[in-house]
Amino acid sequence: MTYETGPGVYASHGPKVTSTTTQHQECWIRSPGGREKQLQGTYAVGDGQTVRVVWGAMKGTKTGPDLVVQNVSSGAGWTVNGSLPFAVTGHGVWRLTRQYIVAILILIAVVDAFWWMIGLPQRRAVFVGQPDVPQYQVLFITAFGIALLLGLAGFIHRNRLMNSNHRKAMAIILKAISDNPDFRTNLQK
Repeated sequence: MTYETGPGVYASHGPKVTSTTTQHQECWIRSPGGREKQLQGTYAVGDGQTVRVVWGAMKGTKTGPDLVVQNVSSGAGWTVNGSLPFAVTGHGVWRLTRQYIVAILILIAVVDAFWWMIGLPQRRAVFVGQPDVPQYQVLFITAFGIALLLGLAGFIHRNRLMNSNHRKAMAIILKAISDNPDFRTNLQK
């Protein structure tokens, strides 16, 4: 769009253009026997470099995610992919959830019993001669507040537990790889 801003002065405004760039990396590996497989994840691997890939799955399952990758050509250490099944990372989560639910219910019961023992705040009657009415919403507000705060604490605790489980499981996998010379020799074939 061009328009005159003054005598002999013109301004031109074009459309606003924005762009974004998203890079996608595809990394394929080929076994010495010629079998090809695409790696899931982003790794520092170049054409012609040799890598070792360890995948894993729960017992009885025939396929699973790539767990760790090592670039043998560059000498880079193991890269942890981190795609562990929930059965591993979620160990203890249901027990923790039950504990928080029980804690929430018990705390709500205790606080509500406290309110009943000391007496609920009274709302003044609107009309003369009507009795004052207890403010029951105090019970609901405290119950909601307790559930919200303990629920948030439980969610944070759950995430920390899952991260801890993940770190422990990956440490065990990496230790099993490094402590088993037969396994490492088998990876080199």
